[in-house]
Amino acid sequence: MSSKKITDADKLEIVDLYRQTGDTTASLASRYGVSNSTISRLLKTSIPEAEYEVLIQQKRGVKGGNEEDNLTIMADGNANSPPDLALDEPLDRLDPVPDSIEIELPQILPTPT
Repeated sequence: MSSKKITDADKLEIVDLYRQTGDTTASLASRYGVSNSTISRLLKTSIPEAEYEVLIQQKRGVKGGNEEDNLTIMADGNANSPPDLALDEPLDRLDPVPDSIEIELPQILPTPT
């Protein structure tokens, strides 16, 4: 697949579609002309981990027809889920996707001989 850049607006729309529709990473990748891993990476960095895991299980449940275990996303953005699957953050919150991550590495000194 060719390397296509997705815009910040596309990123917001992709996260919104993943949260609120039955779209999967594969369907979104196809729609935006990027790889499945690009969509997965975007979602992992944009959605809180607990919510992302619930959404993955929801989409797997829909594909397998297990409707009872699915998280229901209401029109107002609230989640109807069992207490152990409650989300820590509102569904309409979007963590910014960093362009880069800075880390400080320790100084490595040569070993004495």
